[in-house]
Amino acid sequence: MQRCYVGLDTRSDVLWLDPCLPGRLRRLEVELRYRGHWGVVIEVGRREVTVSLRPGQGGSVPIGFRGSVVEIPPGGSRTFTL
Repeated sequence: MQRCYVGLDTRSDVLWLDPCLPGRLRRLEVELRYRGHWGVVIEVGRREVTVSLRPGQGGSVPIGFRGSVVEIPPGGSRTFTL
């Protein structure tokens, strides 16, 4: 599910996303550990994908989406339009 539906890939210390939900699935939420963060939450819907980091002591996490990279700090989130 992470690789196919969320399109999760790590390259050059960046967590890249390229989501594609199958026709019958309207929403998908996954939580994972990445670079020492126990709470990276990725919510994929039909029109947007939101990445949130639970508050913690780790640094920001670089997220790549459609050729751009943004840094999300602990306790922060970012929504991307599909």
